[in-house]
Amino acid sequence: MKKILRRLAMFFLVLGIALIITGAFVRNRVRQVPSWYRHLHLNDAMQQQAANSMTQKLAATYSQANDAVAAATRAKFPLPEQATQPVDLPPASFTLELSEAEINSFFAEWDTTEHWRQKLAKYVVDPVVILEDHELILAGMVPEWNVVLSLHFVPKIEKGKLDMGLKRVMAGTLTLPKSTADSYIGKIDALISPKLPEHRRNAEINPKGWANNDAVSAAMGELVLHVLHDEPAEPVFMLQELGHNRDARSVPVRITGVDISEKTLKLDLRTMTPDERDALLQHLRGTDVLASN
Repeated sequence: MKKILRRLAMFFLVLGIALIITGAFVRNRVRQVPSWYRHLHLNDAMQQQAANSMTQKLAATYSQANDAVAAATRAKFPLPEQATQPVDLPPASFTLELSEAEINSFFAEWDTTEHWRQKLAKYVVDPVVILEDHELILAGMVPEWNVVLSLHFVPKIEKGKLDMGLKRVMAGTLTLPKSTADSYIGKIDALISPKLPEHRRNAEINPKGWANNDAVSAAMGELVLHVLHDEPAEPVFMLQELGHNRDARSVPVRITGVDISEKTLKLDLRTMTPDERDALLQHLRGTDVLASN
Protein backbone atom coordinates (compact mmCIF):
# COMPACT_ATOMS: atom_id res chain seq x y z
CA MET A 1 0.00 0.00 0.00
CA LYS A 2 2.82 2.41 0.94
CA LYS A 3 4.57 1.61 -2.33
CA ILE A 4 1.44 2.50 -4.28
CA LEU A 5 1.03 5.75 -2.36
CA ARG A 6 4.68 6.67 -3.01
CA ARG A 7 4.18 6.06 -6.73
CA LEU A 8 1.00 8.16 -6.74
CA ALA A 9 2.80 10.94 -4.88
CA MET A 10 5.65 10.82 -7.38
CA PHE A 11 3.20 10.86 -10.30
CA PHE A 12 1.38 13.93 -8.99
CA LEU A 13 4.71 15.64 -8.23
CA VAL A 14 5.92 15.08 -11.79
CA LEU A 15 2.53 16.14 -13.15
CA GLY A 16 2.60 19.32 -11.05
CA ILE A 17 6.10 20.20 -12.25
CA ALA A 18 5.04 19.56 -15.88
CA LEU A 19 1.99 21.79 -15.49
CA ILE A 20 4.12 24.57 -13.98
CA ILE A 21 6.65 24.34 -16.82
CA THR A 22 3.87 24.20 -19.44
CA GLY A 23 2.08 27.15 -17.86
CA ALA A 24 5.28 29.20 -17.82
CA PHE A 25 5.96 28.28 -21.46
CA VAL A 26 2.44 29.22 -22.56
CA ARG A 27 2.48 32.44 -20.55
CA ASN A 28 5.83 33.40 -22.05
CA ARG A 29 4.64 32.69 -25.62
CA VAL A 30 1.44 34.66 -25.08
CA ARG A 31 3.31 37.66 -23.66
CA GLN A 32 5.87 37.72 -26.45
CA VAL A 33 5.46 40.43 -29.07
CA PRO A 34 5.72 38.85 -32.55
CA SER A 35 8.62 40.07 -34.67
CA TRP A 36 6.23 41.17 -37.42
CA TYR A 37 4.17 43.32 -35.03
CA ARG A 38 5.89 46.60 -35.29
CA HIS A 39 5.09 50.24 -35.59
CA LEU A 40 6.36 51.54 -38.87
CA HIS A 41 9.39 53.65 -38.19
CA LEU A 42 8.25 56.62 -40.22
CA ASN A 43 8.68 60.20 -39.16
CA ASP A 44 5.79 62.62 -39.61
CA ALA A 45 6.95 63.71 -43.06
CA MET A 46 7.38 60.13 -44.30
CA GLN A 47 4.00 59.11 -42.90
CA GLN A 48 2.33 62.08 -44.56
CA GLN A 49 4.04 61.21 -47.84
CA ALA A 50 2.89 57.57 -47.64
CA ALA A 51 -0.68 58.60 -46.79
CA ASN A 52 -0.71 61.08 -49.68
CA SER A 53 0.60 58.38 -52.01
CA MET A 54 -2.31 56.06 -51.16
CA THR A 55 -4.77 58.95 -51.48
CA GLN A 56 -3.46 59.73 -54.95
CA LYS A 57 -3.63 56.07 -55.98
CA LEU A 58 -7.23 55.76 -54.78
CA ALA A 59 -8.17 59.00 -56.54
CA ALA A 60 -6.54 57.87 -59.79
CA THR A 61 -8.24 54.46 -59.64
CA TYR A 62 -11.60 56.08 -58.92
CA SER A 63 -11.10 58.41 -61.88
CA GLN A 64 -10.25 55.47 -64.15
CA ALA A 65 -13.32 53.52 -63.08
CA ASN A 66 -15.64 56.53 -63.28
CA ASP A 67 -14.39 57.46 -66.76
CA ALA A 68 -14.77 53.86 -67.98
CA VAL A 69 -18.34 53.59 -66.67
CA ALA A 70 -19.23 56.97 -68.19
CA ALA A 71 -17.77 55.95 -71.57
CA ALA A 72 -19.71 52.68 -71.54
CA THR A 73 -22.92 54.54 -70.71
CA ARG A 74 -22.38 57.06 -73.55
CA ALA A 75 -21.67 54.23 -75.97
CA LYS A 76 -24.85 52.38 -75.04
CA PHE A 77 -27.07 55.46 -74.96
CA PRO A 78 -25.63 57.95 -77.50
CA LEU A 79 -27.08 61.41 -77.92
CA PRO A 80 -29.52 61.87 -80.86
CA GLU A 81 -26.96 63.89 -82.82
CA GLN A 82 -24.53 61.00 -82.51
CA ALA A 83 -26.19 58.95 -85.23
CA THR A 84 -24.38 55.70 -84.69
CA GLN A 85 -25.44 52.22 -83.67
CA PRO A 86 -25.17 51.86 -79.87
CA VAL A 87 -22.09 49.86 -78.90
CA ASP A 88 -21.41 48.18 -75.57
CA LEU A 89 -17.86 48.79 -74.39
CA PRO A 90 -16.28 45.93 -72.42
CA PRO A 91 -15.70 46.49 -68.70
CA ALA A 92 -12.40 48.20 -67.96
CA SER A 93 -9.74 46.44 -65.88
CA PHE A 94 -6.97 47.99 -63.79
CA THR A 95 -4.72 47.17 -60.83
CA LEU A 96 -4.41 48.93 -57.48
CA GLU A 97 -1.14 48.36 -55.61
CA LEU A 98 -0.78 49.53 -52.00
CA SER A 99 2.22 49.12 -49.73
CA GLU A 100 2.10 48.27 -46.05
CA ALA A 101 3.38 51.75 -45.20
CA GLU A 102 0.75 53.42 -47.38
CA ILE A 103 -2.12 51.46 -45.84
CA ASN A 104 -1.14 52.12 -42.23
CA SER A 105 -0.26 55.77 -42.86
CA PHE A 106 -3.55 56.33 -44.67
CA PHE A 107 -5.56 54.89 -41.78
CA ALA A 108 -3.52 56.96 -39.33
CA GLU A 109 -4.42 60.10 -41.29
CA TRP A 110 -8.06 58.99 -41.50
CA ASP A 111 -8.11 58.59 -37.72
CA THR A 112 -7.42 62.32 -37.28
CA THR A 113 -10.87 63.10 -38.72
CA GLU A 114 -12.92 59.98 -37.97
CA HIS A 115 -11.39 58.99 -34.59
CA TRP A 116 -12.03 55.33 -35.39
CA ARG A 117 -9.24 54.15 -33.10
CA GLN A 118 -10.91 55.80 -30.14
CA LYS A 119 -14.13 53.93 -30.95
CA LEU A 120 -12.29 50.61 -30.87
CA ALA A 121 -10.06 51.42 -27.88
CA LYS A 122 -12.09 49.21 -25.52
CA TYR A 123 -11.34 46.20 -27.70
CA VAL A 124 -7.99 46.87 -29.35
CA VAL A 125 -5.27 49.54 -29.32
CA ASP A 126 -2.40 50.19 -31.73
CA PRO A 127 -4.06 48.26 -34.59
CA VAL A 128 -1.90 47.62 -37.65
CA VAL A 129 -2.14 45.93 -41.04
CA ILE A 130 0.82 43.67 -41.82
CA LEU A 131 1.59 42.19 -45.24
CA GLU A 132 3.69 39.03 -44.86
CA ASP A 133 4.32 36.35 -47.50
CA HIS A 134 0.81 36.11 -49.01
CA GLU A 135 -0.74 36.83 -45.61
CA LEU A 136 -2.74 39.86 -44.59
CA ILE A 137 -2.48 40.19 -40.82
CA LEU A 138 -4.79 42.34 -38.68
CA ALA A 139 -3.18 42.80 -35.28
CA GLY A 140 -3.45 44.92 -32.19
CA MET A 141 -2.95 44.98 -28.43
CA VAL A 142 -6.00 43.67 -26.55
CA PRO A 143 -6.30 45.67 -23.29
CA GLU A 144 -8.30 42.95 -21.52
CA TRP A 145 -5.47 40.43 -21.95
CA ASN A 146 -2.54 42.82 -22.44
CA VAL A 147 -1.36 40.70 -25.36
CA VAL A 148 -1.03 41.16 -29.11
CA LEU A 149 -3.94 39.37 -30.78
CA SER A 150 -3.65 38.77 -34.51
CA LEU A 151 -5.84 37.37 -37.28
CA HIS A 152 -3.93 35.89 -40.22
CA PHE A 153 -5.71 35.81 -43.59
CA VAL A 154 -4.69 34.33 -46.94
CA PRO A 155 -7.07 36.08 -49.36
CA LYS A 156 -7.98 34.72 -52.78
CA ILE A 157 -10.75 34.84 -55.35
CA GLU A 158 -12.38 31.43 -55.62
CA LYS A 159 -15.55 30.48 -57.51
CA GLY A 160 -16.42 34.13 -58.03
CA LYS A 161 -16.22 34.95 -54.31
CA LEU A 162 -13.68 36.73 -52.15
CA ASP A 163 -12.40 34.18 -49.66
CA MET A 164 -10.23 35.88 -47.04
CA GLY A 165 -9.23 32.48 -45.65
CA LEU A 166 -8.69 32.94 -41.91
CA LYS A 167 -5.59 30.78 -41.47
CA ARG A 168 -4.97 31.17 -37.76
CA VAL A 169 -5.52 33.27 -34.64
CA MET A 170 -2.54 34.07 -32.44
CA ALA A 171 -1.98 35.56 -28.99
CA GLY A 172 1.58 36.77 -28.93
CA THR A 173 3.54 33.98 -30.65
CA LEU A 174 1.13 31.22 -29.59
CA THR A 175 -1.42 29.84 -32.05
CA LEU A 176 -4.91 29.60 -30.55
CA PRO A 177 -8.16 27.96 -31.62
CA LYS A 178 -9.99 30.23 -34.06
CA SER A 179 -12.90 30.35 -31.62
CA THR A 180 -10.70 32.39 -29.26
CA ALA A 181 -11.52 35.54 -31.20
CA ASP A 182 -15.28 34.88 -31.25
CA SER A 183 -16.10 37.23 -28.39
CA TYR A 184 -14.26 40.14 -30.03
CA ILE A 185 -15.72 39.33 -33.43
CA GLY A 186 -19.15 39.32 -31.78
CA LYS A 187 -18.55 42.80 -30.36
CA ILE A 188 -17.59 44.20 -33.77
CA ASP A 189 -20.56 42.37 -35.29
CA ALA A 190 -22.80 44.09 -32.74
CA LEU A 191 -21.49 47.48 -33.88
CA ILE A 192 -22.17 46.83 -37.58
CA SER A 193 -25.22 44.55 -37.83
CA PRO A 194 -27.87 46.85 -36.28
CA LYS A 195 -27.15 49.55 -38.88
CA LEU A 196 -27.21 47.27 -41.92
CA PRO A 197 -31.01 46.99 -42.42
CA GLU A 198 -31.40 50.77 -42.80
CA HIS A 199 -28.42 50.98 -45.15
CA ARG A 200 -29.89 48.14 -47.24
CA ARG A 201 -33.32 49.82 -47.48
CA ASN A 202 -31.81 53.12 -48.62
CA ALA A 203 -29.18 51.70 -50.98
CA GLU A 204 -29.21 53.14 -54.50
CA ILE A 205 -27.06 52.76 -57.61
CA ASN A 206 -28.11 55.19 -60.32
CA PRO A 207 -27.98 54.59 -64.11
CA LYS A 208 -24.63 56.43 -64.28
CA GLY A 209 -23.11 53.73 -62.08
CA TRP A 210 -22.77 55.80 -58.91
CA ALA A 211 -23.62 54.23 -55.56
CA ASN A 212 -24.97 56.35 -52.70
CA ASN A 213 -23.50 56.32 -49.20
CA ASP A 214 -26.01 53.75 -47.94
CA ALA A 215 -25.04 51.34 -50.72
CA VAL A 216 -21.38 51.82 -49.80
CA SER A 217 -22.08 51.25 -46.09
CA ALA A 218 -24.19 48.16 -46.83
CA ALA A 219 -21.59 46.62 -49.15
CA MET A 220 -18.61 47.36 -46.92
CA GLY A 221 -20.44 46.38 -43.72
CA GLU A 222 -21.45 43.06 -45.26
CA LEU A 223 -17.89 42.48 -46.46
CA VAL A 224 -16.43 43.11 -42.99
CA LEU A 225 -18.91 40.72 -41.35
CA HIS A 226 -18.19 37.95 -43.84
CA VAL A 227 -14.45 38.42 -43.35
CA LEU A 228 -14.73 38.33 -39.55
CA HIS A 229 -16.85 35.17 -39.68
CA ASP A 230 -14.49 33.53 -42.21
CA GLU A 231 -17.20 33.33 -44.88
CA PRO A 232 -16.89 33.89 -48.65
CA ALA A 233 -18.01 37.40 -49.61
CA GLU A 234 -19.04 39.18 -52.77
CA PRO A 235 -15.85 40.49 -54.41
CA VAL A 236 -17.11 44.06 -54.45
CA PHE A 237 -15.05 47.15 -53.69
CA MET A 238 -16.46 50.67 -53.55
CA LEU A 239 -14.16 53.27 -55.07
CA GLN A 240 -15.16 56.55 -53.48
CA GLU A 241 -14.49 60.06 -54.67
CA LEU A 242 -12.13 61.42 -52.05
CA GLY A 243 -12.89 64.60 -50.16
CA HIS A 244 -15.06 65.82 -47.32
CA ASN A 245 -18.28 65.87 -49.33
CA ARG A 246 -20.88 63.72 -47.58
CA ASP A 247 -22.49 63.08 -50.99
CA ALA A 248 -19.25 61.95 -52.62
CA ARG A 249 -19.75 59.62 -55.57
CA SER A 250 -18.76 55.97 -55.36
CA VAL A 251 -18.25 53.49 -58.17
CA PRO A 252 -18.69 49.77 -57.39
CA VAL A 253 -16.08 47.50 -59.00
CA ARG A 254 -15.39 43.78 -58.87
CA ILE A 255 -12.22 42.35 -57.35
CA THR A 256 -10.94 39.77 -59.83
CA GLY A 257 -7.59 38.98 -58.23
CA VAL A 258 -5.63 39.40 -54.97
CA ASP A 259 -1.91 39.06 -54.41
CA ILE A 260 0.32 39.89 -51.42
CA SER A 261 4.06 39.93 -51.89
CA GLU A 262 7.02 42.17 -51.02
CA LYS A 263 4.99 44.15 -48.48
CA THR A 264 2.48 45.11 -51.18
CA LEU A 265 -1.22 44.32 -51.61
CA LYS A 266 -2.24 44.08 -55.26
CA LEU A 267 -5.92 44.13 -56.23
CA ASP A 268 -7.04 43.41 -59.78
CA LEU A 269 -10.25 45.33 -60.39
CA ARG A 270 -12.76 45.75 -63.20
CA THR A 271 -15.82 47.90 -63.67
CA MET A 272 -19.27 46.34 -63.55
CA THR A 273 -21.75 46.00 -66.38
CA PRO A 274 -25.23 47.55 -65.87
CA ASP A 275 -26.65 44.06 -65.24
CA GLU A 276 -24.02 43.39 -62.59
CA ARG A 277 -24.77 46.70 -60.88
CA ASP A 278 -28.50 45.87 -60.89
CA ALA A 279 -27.76 42.46 -59.39
CA LEU A 280 -25.55 44.08 -56.74
CA LEU A 281 -28.29 46.54 -55.80
CA GLN A 282 -30.86 43.74 -55.50
CA HIS A 283 -28.43 41.81 -53.34
CA LEU A 284 -27.74 44.78 -51.07
CA ARG A 285 -31.47 45.32 -50.65
CA GLY A 286 -31.88 41.66 -49.75
CA THR A 287 -34.18 40.88 -52.70
CA ASP A 288 -31.81 38.66 -54.61
CA VAL A 289 -28.51 36.82 -54.34
CA LEU A 290 -25.61 37.62 -56.64
CA ALA A 291 -24.61 34.84 -58.96
CA SER A 292 -20.96 33.87 -59.04
CA ASN A 293 -19.10 35.07 -62.10
